[in-house]
Amino acid sequence: MSSIRQGINKVFRRQTYQVVKPSEHSDTSPDLAVELEKYRSRDHWNRFCERLLLSSLKSLTQSVLIECDKHGIEAQEWASGVEDELRFWWDGLSRNMLAAHHEDFRKEFLLDFPFQYEDSLPGNAEGHIEILDMGCALKPAVGRLLNQQKLDIIAADPLACAYNTLMDIYGLERGYDLVFGVAEKTADLFGQERFDFILAQNSIDHGYDPILSFEQICRALKVDGAARFQHFVNEAETQDYSGFHQWNIEKHSDSTLRVWNRGSSQVVDFSVYGCEVSVNEFVYERFKTEETVGINVQVKKVKSVV
Repeated sequence: MSSIRQGINKVFRRQTYQVVKPSEHSDTSPDLAVELEKYRSRDHWNRFCERLLLSSLKSLTQSVLIECDKHGIEAQEWASGVEDELRFWWDGLSRNMLAAHHEDFRKEFLLDFPFQYEDSLPGNAEGHIEILDMGCALKPAVGRLLNQQKLDIIAADPLACAYNTLMDIYGLERGYDLVFGVAEKTADLFGQERFDFILAQNSIDHGYDPILSFEQICRALKVDGAARFQHFVNEAETQDYSGFHQWNIEKHSDSTLRVWNRGSSQVVDFSVYGCEVSVNEFVYERFKTEETVGINVQVKKVKSVV
């Protein structure tokens, strides 16, 4: 929370003092100047930021729940993790914006770097290529440059309205539109057989129905389109079922997954959705301090399924 407080400090103080600093504005109210000066005190300022943070998180959470309600999503158990998720990403955003590399961090949001999954695109893909990053949080994990053209990338997340607000606070220019989307309604929201490529990283296990998510994403793929699912293995167990971490995903075979939690277990067979699949595990360095096992699922849609 300290980094969020520092972020509020940096943005709010800079904008406020530019307006009311007495040395530059002779008509500034003396009482207002005294009040602002009081907030220079660490204790006063920290208490102010704490109140602002808690109030902002509740307001942002409410905006997300209203958006979900508009789309008929009534998953209260899932919704209970919204505030924790917003706190996590706000903290990360603040840390990066306060760091020495903040200008490089800003550039990442423009997506002006090569698309990393060119080998997964259909061989006949040309002209208008559509990419979806589902559950991407603040920004997509893909670049938009491919063979001297800019790809059409749709970034979707159920918390989009709140994330857009946070990014606006820091004045982040984006090379994409972040829109509302839940994996469980991918094809319903964006269309059947629309996308050439869909990416989902550490997001399917955050939802309220991972089985439905896999089906909907496969339905949203064009024939010959591809999807990539990259997740930590059994993350709900690792996180002790806190926040959004209510589901575990693990390799069941070279072509199937097992999705489970404390109350249920189900095997995902992608052939039912008209797809061929390769499932692999890999060791991932997490937070630069520990290693964990990840799972990489490569999906190729070979036929339409009604």
